[in-house]
Amino acid sequence: MNEIAPIPEHYLLVTNLPVWPGADGSHGVVPLWAKDLAEHLVYLPHFALAAPVATGGSPGPLESLSGLPLRVIALGPQRSLLRAVATVPRTFWRLWKAIGAAEVVHCGIAGWPIPMGWLAAPIARLRGKFLVIVVESAPWRVASTRKEKIRAAVFERMARWCVGMADIAFFTQKEYRDSMLLRRYERGHIIHASWIDAAKVLIQEQAHAAWREKPSNLRLLFAGRLTEPKGVSILLRSMEELSQQGTAITLDLLGEGPLLAECEKVANRMGGHVKIRLLGTLPYDQRFFEAMRSYHALIVPSLGDEQPRIVYDAYSQAVPVIASDTAGLRDCVEDRVTGLLAARGDSTALAQAISLAEKDREMLKTMGFSALQRARDMTHATMHRRRAALLREALDARQFKGRHSTCGKSVAE
Repeated sequence: MNEIAPIPEHYLLVTNLPVWPGADGSHGVVPLWAKDLAEHLVYLPHFALAAPVATGGSPGPLESLSGLPLRVIALGPQRSLLRAVATVPRTFWRLWKAIGAAEVVHCGIAGWPIPMGWLAAPIARLRGKFLVIVVESAPWRVASTRKEKIRAAVFERMARWCVGMADIAFFTQKEYRDSMLLRRYERGHIIHASWIDAAKVLIQEQAHAAWREKPSNLRLLFAGRLTEPKGVSILLRSMEELSQQGTAITLDLLGEGPLLAECEKVANRMGGHVKIRLLGTLPYDQRFFEAMRSYHALIVPSLGDEQPRIVYDAYSQAVPVIASDTAGLRDCVEDRVTGLLAARGDSTALAQAISLAEKDREMLKTMGFSALQRARDMTHATMHRRRAALLREALDARQFKGRHSTCGKSVAE
């Protein structure tokens, strides 16, 4: 995709993702967040980041932001809901000053314990700033208890309110746009989320070699948090159903989480041809992609409606995806073309999809190469270039309207 000119407006990104303070006064962030910030800086030379400061230990290695041309505005730590509520006045004041110095304000509508967008969006609107809203997930929609449903109703209403104020909004899937953007529909754009770099996408020869080297038995990978919303319990039940059918399958679980013990129990009682292996975690680097290409399919049984980035990780290695038929996954997994879709929350339907994959390896390979073709146009850099082009267009349109209004007023007078 062609490069675009830098956007000179002063740009403020407000987020719930924390920064960790360093002894030298600098700040550090997790590697993937640093990678995404670097992509922003390609086209945003005047960039500031407003983020809460973490108070505990980091979840792993951090990358310093000291080498990046950006300014960090430290917000108060968000240790708990009570702490967040107690510090709202201070956070509001810091955001008020930071937004006053910006021309473009970018925020989201999700985050723990209180989404920063709930404060940043109305402040940006009050101060006449150009507001960018990015919607990547709506985790509150996976609600089961009465308390969770009440919370979900509040978050849904606030999400629509914030999105309604946006000058431009980016969504990772169509359903988010359709359900949250209730007026001025032309402001909403769908851009799928992806972390992959062009260098990680296999060329045809590498993809053919990877398929020749795959094991004879069907080998599946689940990579993610071992939680209920990720569909882990559904996946375990489907494997138990398959074990009774004598299907030869190996399922590797890459990740940690509250369902780890349950996964171990099911793995230990698996008999016959079905095997479940718990692999712990793996850094998101070349080792991850090399491991990915050794599988026949990635399995994503999510119950939530987010659009998982890992789908495009699999595509980059010519690996198709067996996934739940959710709004987010339907947008990026085409049934029988780049993967197989099964009814959300239905272990039997998921088992049937896996069984179909086990019986038709040629179909899997064909879908893998279709997925690879999709990946070539879905890199992390391409995602940002598309967003930047739409942002520049929207900013230009706003400036034109402003000049037009001024001219009209002058003529009338």
